[in-house]
This record gives sequence, structure tokens and C-alpha cells, in this order.
Amino acid sequence: MLALLLQLYGLYWPSQPGPSIGLANIDKVAHALMFGAVAFTAVRAFGRPGVVVGLLATHAVVSEAVQHFALPGRSGDIRDVAADLLGTVVFAWLAGALPRRRRSTS
Repeated sequence: MLALLLQLYGLYWPSQPGPSIGLANIDKVAHALMFGAVAFTAVRAFGRPGVVVGLLATHAVVSEAVQHFALPGRSGDIRDVAADLLGTVVFAWLAGALPRRRRSTS
């Protein structure tokens, strides 16, 4: 839930959240990690990596459109969508590849 709340804050805050640290393309890393964190936790919690990836891929496109057309202090960027998709796919795969813990019945 925290991963999703942080993602929503990062995507829909009216101005670019966080300080500018002057590193080129650091926002692409942030996008990949925001979407990756949500993908990882969703796949671990619910399984269904295909559904998770599909929903987050749709959200990646919609969020950039909202930033471009509805948030005056923001702009949409197709490279952000690419970073979102990369983070989603990599972390969803990782979540599915890790073994699940068995719950004890005691």
C-alpha cells in the first residue's frame, strides 16, 4: 500500500515532487523504481503477474497523459512511460521468480 501511495504522490502532485539533484535522467530511475515497487508488492501479494503488468502499463500511459494535459506544472514524457514499463516488467518478473515462503500451520 505504501508503494502505491508513494507512486501516486510522485505521479500526480501538481509540481515535480522532491528536490532537483542535478543528475541526468535520475527521474527515469525514480519512475522505474516507483512502478517496480508497486509491481513487486502486487505480484507477491496477489500473484497474477500478467494482470499486474497490464494494469501498470495502462497506468503508465494514463499518468503521463494526465501530467501533460491536466497538471499545469507537469509535462508528459514518453521516456517516462518506457522507464515505467521497464521497472514494471523487471520487478514483476523478480517477484514471480523468488520462492514464496510457506506459512506455518502451527
